[in-house]
Amino acid sequence: MIVDFANKKNSKIAQTEPTQKRAIRRQAKKKDVQPKPAPKEQTEYKASLLFYLDRFIRENTNVYRNETIKRYQTLHVLIKGYQEHSKTVFTFESVNIDWGNRFIDFLINVRNNQNEAMHKVKVCLFKFLRYYSERGFIFNQSIFKLTVKQLNKLDFPIITESELTKLIETKVPTILEKYKDLFLFQLFTGQRISDVKAFRKEQVKNLIWEFYAEKTSKLTKVPLSGFGAYALVILKKYDYKLPSFTEQHLNKNIKEICRIAEIDEPFTFQRLQGAKVITTTKPKWELITTHTARRSCISLLISKGIPLPTIMKLTGHSDVRMLMKYEQNQFDALEKAFQNIKL
Repeated sequence: MIVDFANKKNSKIAQTEPTQKRAIRRQAKKKDVQPKPAPKEQTEYKASLLFYLDRFIRENTNVYRNETIKRYQTLHVLIKGYQEHSKTVFTFESVNIDWGNRFIDFLINVRNNQNEAMHKVKVCLFKFLRYYSERGFIFNQSIFKLTVKQLNKLDFPIITESELTKLIETKVPTILEKYKDLFLFQLFTGQRISDVKAFRKEQVKNLIWEFYAEKTSKLTKVPLSGFGAYALVILKKYDYKLPSFTEQHLNKNIKEICRIAEIDEPFTFQRLQGAKVITTTKPKWELITTHTARRSCISLLISKGIPLPTIMKLTGHSDVRMLMKYEQNQFDALEKAFQNIKL
């Protein structure tokens, strides 16, 4: 049988020609049809502050720590709430000092936020705006004159020496024991919870825990002897693999542990809400968080007469004024000092 390949090929071409022509006609029709405009809401969102804040968060997810990203996510929630409250879509053109003051008023009067929290929001807002200002975005620079009044010194609870002894000796349910150990490890080392979470066995050499701090990238050395010996006991208990929990669960269970230990002395503190000073009294255990451990360590070391420059080497502070913000409730030390002075 002889196959005419030339005719067969031509036949295939002939069969495909109508298909190709139909495709060309369809393409031509598509060109004549104008694309549907995007919904108004979508167009407004792409020009809004929220759109660019979303993009800022995505672009910096691998640059900033998780805690920092969460702050920007909080800023997103707050601006979105302010937008819904104002029934206005905010853009860079909206931004100025008046807009900022109205935003603060919204946080005070609608959300009942206190000035300490609003100050953190302001810092994130400024960094976000500067990020886009450096990339050519134009907006009213008066926004950077926005201020949030703060108290000169905030009152935070600390674990006193007697309360620390009580906490160590208190037996807690087995399910809470790991939370207690983690809190005590943090207290006897004076380190941030982010660095405790990042602990690795190879960081310990010759009874020294040596690492680069997550927040500051500074080389930090923590003695695991003397005052720090209890931290070493905890490390050995867990074979140098410290338990890990979310900070939310850790804070919740630390409060419960301190309640069981009867760390319930009334603690009175003041906060600003706008121009109004709010005074609140609560049992101390209700106010204990992971950061209380770091503050307590610093306060205990100061009360024992450890020089501030030495403590700064442990904590990584570069400014003594920042360190003194952690110094609390040193009246007992002052009273003892007065008793030791003999004329």
